[in-house]
Amino acid sequence: MVALMLVLACNDIFEIDISETNIVLEGPNDGDTIVANPMSFYWQLNQDISKYHIQVVQPNFSAPQYYRIDTIIDEISLTTSLGYGPYEWRVRGENGEVYSPYTKRSLFVDTTGTGYPIPINNLYIQIFGPVSGDTVKVNPMSFAWEEVVQVNEYHLQVARPSFKKLQLMAVDTVIEKGSININLLPGEYEWRVRGQNGLSTSPYVTTAFVMDSVVDIDQPVRLSSPSNAQVYTAKSDTNIVFRWDRIVGVDSYYLEIANESFGSGKSLHAEKIVAGTSQSISFPAQTYSKSYEWRVTGLATPYNTQTSSIRSFKLNVPATTVIVNP
Repeated sequence: MVALMLVLACNDIFEIDISETNIVLEGPNDGDTIVANPMSFYWQLNQDISKYHIQVVQPNFSAPQYYRIDTIIDEISLTTSLGYGPYEWRVRGENGEVYSPYTKRSLFVDTTGTGYPIPINNLYIQIFGPVSGDTVKVNPMSFAWEEVVQVNEYHLQVARPSFKKLQLMAVDTVIEKGSININLLPGEYEWRVRGQNGLSTSPYVTTAFVMDSVVDIDQPVRLSSPSNAQVYTAKSDTNIVFRWDRIVGVDSYYLEIANESFGSGKSLHAEKIVAGTSQSISFPAQTYSKSYEWRVTGLATPYNTQTSSIRSFKLNVPATTVIVNP
């Protein structure tokens, strides 16, 4: 009777082992060209699986450039819109800390509806503003340009004072839409934008402007990742990369990571002054699960920014399966 109760208790605690279970993808088929947007991904329901982890990457998982989708859901389909170009997608099952292998397929999204790739080597993006000779007196300022159906994403760069006499690359980013708001320090600038669709790129279109406005750094640092309450599985020493958004006018950032919480009174796990907007921190292997909190403050002269909100995360130690002999 005691052995039976222990077996029942183990069944209540431990998830079903799906480590050798293969997810059956239903659509799109491998190698499909998709002309409909939005589009849907489907896979078969498995009664032994509680959640599904789906990832969609461009152009492929062997050399990924952008993760378009990376999410965990409890449904067997996901509908989304994707830009022009090649992709790979994959799904795995998850039962707590037990995972199935990924099942993967490739596809091509043709938003032009022509059924074949469209080169954009001779396509010039129309700039809406700021245009050449503009003096901008508002911060944050807006950059805007034409959105083109053959283009999947846009590469935006902002240089001070110019690309030929570069002193500072103030902005270097890739976005999917045709506008963005950015804080800039006063001074002379050039900016340029080009289109990209996974197969080719358009030429840069460049123009110059002057920023004549004071930057307000009295704002909190905006955290990017890890997300709040994120859980990691720590089977051995673990490195976690902490990321946050850049604030113009800030020289460096003060990263703090607290054991349990900042109000616990315990010593910090780590504190670093970082020149950029990301920092990798090592967490040694441990025998029990542990919680942490982290926050970031921008350091500038003569005033610092507001400290960011506080986010928590947890390092879980995988459960050890207990086998009870009858």
